[in-house]
Amino acid sequence: MPTKYRNGIFRVPYIDKWIVVAHGPAFVQDIRRAPEDVLSFMDAVGKGLQINYTLGPNVQSNPYHVGIVRNELTKNLSLLFPSLYEEVQDAINGLIPATEKEWLKLPVKEVVMPVVCRASNCIFVGSPLCWNPDFTALCIEFSDKVVAASQILGYTPPFLRPLIANWCTNLPANISRGAKHLRPVIEERRRKMAEYGPDYPNKPNDAVTWLMEQAKGEEATIENLARRILTLSFTAVNTSSMAFIQALYDLAAHPEYAEELRQEVKETVQREGWTYTAIGKMVKVDSFIKESLRLHPFGCLTMNRVVRQPFTFSDGTHLPPGTWLAVASQAIHTDEENYSNPRSFEPFRYLDKTKKGNVGRKVEMTATHWTSWLLDMVNTPALEGSSRRTN
Repeated sequence: MPTKYRNGIFRVPYIDKWIVVAHGPAFVQDIRRAPEDVLSFMDAVGKGLQINYTLGPNVQSNPYHVGIVRNELTKNLSLLFPSLYEEVQDAINGLIPATEKEWLKLPVKEVVMPVVCRASNCIFVGSPLCWNPDFTALCIEFSDKVVAASQILGYTPPFLRPLIANWCTNLPANISRGAKHLRPVIEERRRKMAEYGPDYPNKPNDAVTWLMEQAKGEEATIENLARRILTLSFTAVNTSSMAFIQALYDLAAHPEYAEELRQEVKETVQREGWTYTAIGKMVKVDSFIKESLRLHPFGCLTMNRVVRQPFTFSDGTHLPPGTWLAVASQAIHTDEENYSNPRSFEPFRYLDKTKKGNVGRKVEMTATHWTSWLLDMVNTPALEGSSRRTN
């Protein structure tokens, strides 16, 4: 139980750095309110993922794709949802064969990651490329490679990183492979834009289009557009796959909740159809996922930041530039001051027992906040700032 440094700030040593860890709701709010030029999330992501080597220096210096996709995705998700649903259904039907047996043994990662990859690529690149097995394989391999390479490079002395990166990332070959798939797509769209204008009939509404409209100079090359698409795919495939897999594990460990969740989905779909609105009303599913992430986060430290300018917490603790900062989110989420029975899995603890606040709540894992969370890479906490006591 987290007691020694409750509502305090302390340092922990890593092999390559010291990390200042904040534990307490006041400190979480201090960090959340600090602007990017004071406490930098992007600097922490860049160093944590070794982006200069794993994705490319222009992704670190000019992350224009994050804002574009987040804004456009938020605006268009309800329009994109029908094709997204069809893609998920088709992917699942193709990966999980029909059988008359009561049980079918399948490797969960090998099923979930292709489904998530095809679903995200339905939004990122559209059809028919999202169906292409080689492009799907590239996105999954690229995601695994980025994670593995960032860990290796993080423990590598800086002067050796360029040499080691050539061995462990294979970035140029992956970009070339992605550009091979995207070249005909991009060239066809450019041809139509030149012939019919920027708003030509049946113009695809996906990330390729959004990036093509905003990319300037060298960023507009096919290779750099491919780099951005692979970066987006890595973000979605890595985080959402792990969250989904953990939720499946928790459901397998607690099968008594399966029928209640199934019934909510069935009743909601009967009323709303398979729509984006329906997903937002599946409050039990939403709560189940949040509880899964509360007990099984991606790491015990989240909200990673690098201090760019001198920063002082509300208690007077001062941090100089260059300090690596994080929040002890796992400790917060398992603290009995914040949650009753914090170590127990209570999948519906986030439901409003009065049933008045279950729809349209501030944080919904199934809504666009979930999308934004995915696009914030792997360092944003699943329940950032959620430090109130929850029954």
